Amino acid sequence: MLASKNEYLREASETIFRMSADDLARKRCRDREEYYQDLRSYERKIEMDRIEHERIVAEKDEEIRQLRARLEQVAALETQGNWKNS
Repeated sequence: MLASKNEYLREASETIFRMSADDLARKRCRDREEYYQDLRSYERKIEMDRIEHERIVAEKDEEIRQLRARLEQVAALETQGNWKNS
């Protein structure tokens, strides 16, 4: 090849090769960093959804507890004869 016979062409071709390799390495690093950022965002979203789900379940459990307490009060009134059917 011409580059193997000419020192300047050989150095230029090696420089171009290194620069191209560096560009590829930088692109891979950027791609990897973007992947990890996306992964962290996805994990945060999952955690926020889990917390919101637990909050909703706790609210519903409390509503159920209150309704059961009211139902027990109504049942107690019925057994005492204080409940009037309309």
